[in-house]
Amino acid sequence: MPTLTNTTITGATLNTAVALTQVGATEDSTNVYNTGNTFTFTPTKAGSKILLLIETMCTKAVEHGSVSIAAGDLWAGKAITGAFGDTVGDTTLIPHLSAIQFDSARVLQDDGTILVTVYPTPAGSSGSSVMLITDHNLKMYAIEML
Repeated sequence: MPTLTNTTITGATLNTAVALTQVGATEDSTNVYNTGNTFTFTPTKAGSKILLLIETMCTKAVEHGSVSIAAGDLWAGKAITGAFGDTVGDTTLIPHLSAIQFDSARVLQDDGTILVTVYPTPAGSSGSSVMLITDHNLKMYAIEML
């Protein structure tokens, strides 16, 4: 599983520019179309707020994708789902940026990680032959706010 690298924003970095670390989809032409990638993220502090940024730049007319963050193993556990990217589909290579903010307590696993799965087509959709890396050019960023 690919790892999302944490970018932390604290009181010390407030009012300054912070460089974000990106991770991209890991599919290649040997993967099955319409399958997702699962990424692991390890927050540095319990109860922190996470901002997940998903950047896509479509290379052909594709539908938007979906994201699923697995429910945590703790008492507050609840899955989070959403959509990202271009909901119309175009070939103009315009970047699309989507953001999801959540409380880490809702999705924290017993081992201290958070599991984020992204799919190239809407959840439950058979879609066309679409891949995260070649069609969406998917990149993600995880920002932990302390």
